[in-house]
Amino acid sequence: LLVEDDQECRDAMRDAMESQSILLHTVDTAEQALALFSPDRFDIIVADIRLQGMTGVDLLRTIHDSIPDFPFILLTGYDSVETAIQAVRLGASDYIVKPLKTIEDLLTPLRRAVAMHRLQIRARELEREIQEQAIKTKKMEALATLAAGVAHDLKNIIMPIVGAPDVMAGFLNKPWTAESAEAMGEMIRDIKDAGSLASNVITDLMFLSRRGKARIAPINLASLIQSFLNGFTLTDLRRRHAGVAIELLADPDLP
Repeated sequence: LLVEDDQECRDAMRDAMESQSILLHTVDTAEQALALFSPDRFDIIVADIRLQGMTGVDLLRTIHDSIPDFPFILLTGYDSVETAIQAVRLGASDYIVKPLKTIEDLLTPLRRAVAMHRLQIRARELEREIQEQAIKTKKMEALATLAAGVAHDLKNIIMPIVGAPDVMAGFLNKPWTAESAEAMGEMIRDIKDAGSLASNVITDLMFLSRRGKARIAPINLASLIQSFLNGFTLTDLRRRHAGVAIELLADPDLP
């Protein structure tokens, strides 16, 4: 977008840019430039410092208030070089002194400014991609931790389902007694309880994935611990380590 109120200069710059296949839109005033400007429409603004109404420096400030690093080059005469230098300090990409000696006096700073801006955009995109990847990595780490915890819990839960059948088969190979019948009944209850606990874990996972409804209710800790002590895991441990005694001392009304 070229903002230049000198017709002769504007036409000369148009010819120079179009000869290099650069698409150019020209306006006479900064106000017209603001009405047309969009960062998606233009790659760079080239504006004369001295314009009727709003100056090129005022236009620079206005553009950079909304897009601080948008490429902006100022055109200046010898008598306003100091102003151009100050404008560069305010964020202008460069300044070009008129009259131009060669076409490269215009094209070199223009291409440099656009290339630098595109690099900045790409750098920001890469930074966002890295941040998004870091977030994904953290989520994957969290899922891995969750999966490990669930696997550990399920391994403990399904021990009666995996281990009890072998013990039950051993009872079936011996004479049937009231004691073996009672033990068989306990193991059947353990298998049923283990299946129920495994089902609860699956329900919890479905809730975490937002595919199920939460079931929130108070749990009596003494009853929870007692159910574990009565479960297959500890029953099997007691059977294999008869010399170890476990006693629960817990208030039945624990909160």
